[in-house]
Amino acid sequence: MIEFLRKKRRLAALGGVAALAGVTLVIVLPAFAASGSAFAGAKSGDNITPKFLLSGGENDCALFAGGGGTVGNNQYFASNPGAINGIPQTLTASNGAKVTLTVKVDKTNTLLGFSVSGGIVTDVGIKGGNGTDWYNYELQPGGGVTGDTGLTAPAKSTAGQPPFYSLSQTVFCYTPKIGCQANVPLSDPQNPGATIELPSCAGKSNVFFNFNSGQTNNGNFVSVYAYGGSGASTTPLVEKVAGTLSGDTQPTLQYSDTNPAGPLHNMRLCQLDPRAGTADPLTLADAYKDIGTKSSVLPPPSAADPEDSSCLISERTWVDAAGVVHFEAYVYSTIDGYEFF
Repeated sequence: MIEFLRKKRRLAALGGVAALAGVTLVIVLPAFAASGSAFAGAKSGDNITPKFLLSGGENDCALFAGGGGTVGNNQYFASNPGAINGIPQTLTASNGAKVTLTVKVDKTNTLLGFSVSGGIVTDVGIKGGNGTDWYNYELQPGGGVTGDTGLTAPAKSTAGQPPFYSLSQTVFCYTPKIGCQANVPLSDPQNPGATIELPSCAGKSNVFFNFNSGQTNNGNFVSVYAYGGSGASTTPLVEKVAGTLSGDTQPTLQYSDTNPAGPLHNMRLCQLDPRAGTADPLTLADAYKDIGTKSSVLPPPSAADPEDSSCLISERTWVDAAGVVHFEAYVYSTIDGYEFF
C-alpha cells in the first residue's frame, strides 16, 4: 500500500532568544540596530533585509534556529567565498541527495550571489566584525529560494549602507528538493520504485518535490510533497501514480485534497477520459486544460465525496516475472492533494 501526498507549504518563524551564562549568547536585533562595530547589511536582490546577530564571530545554522528560524536540515560552510567564486560545489545532503551550489563574488569582495539546483536555501549567514548578517528565506513560497544576489556582510557604520565588511565566513542552510521535471517519473532517491509523473512544468518553475517512505500499520507508504510556484494548485493535470503492492488484491484508490489531509474518500471514476488520445497518456485534450471545464470531467458532488476535486481515469495491477505486484493509475486532478492506495 502506497501513499502519495502533494501539498503547498510555507515555513515561517522569526523571533529572538537570549541564553543564560554558560550558553552561547545569541541576540536577534532589528535590522536597523547594531552593537559595537557592526550593523545590519544591505537588502538583497530578492528584497530580503538581513537581521544582525551579535554572534561573537560564530557562524553556523544553529545560530538561526536559536533566533527563531526553522532552518534547512543541512549546511555548507565557506570560510572564504571568493575562493569558490563561480565554481559549482557538489554537496551531499544527510539523506544522500546531491545538491549543487554556485557562489558569485564581485570584484570588491563585498557583494555575494548564489544559485542552487537540487534543493532550496532557507538561510544564509555572512560574518563581519563581531556579528553575522542573517538572510532568512523561510517566508518565501516553498520555504526557501534557489538563488539571490546582493548579499553583504554587516555594515561598518550605518545599517544597510556601505562600507560593508569584506565577505568572509559564510554559511548556507539548505534542504534537498527535486524540481519539477515534465514526463519524468519522480521517485524517492533512497527508495526508488514508487513514482509520480507530471505532464508539464508550465507555471511550476518554482515547484519542488520532497519524498519520504516507510512503514505504516497496514504496509508500505510513499509521500510526495509539492509546493510553490504560481498556478501550481489551479491547473488541471493528469498524474501517473505507480508503485508496487505487498499483496495481490486490487487496491481502492482514496484521496483527500484538503491541506492538511482530511478524511479519505474513495476516488470515483471520471465522467470521461479528458486526455488527448495521443501517444502521451499524460496530455489533456485542449478542451479540458482550463479549470473552468472541470465539471465536464469530475463526477457530480456527493455526500461520499464532498471534495470532488480528483477522479480516476484508469487503474491496473499486474504481476511481473519475479512475482512482484505492480500498481498503476492515471488521475485527473484540479488541486494539490493526497492520494492513498
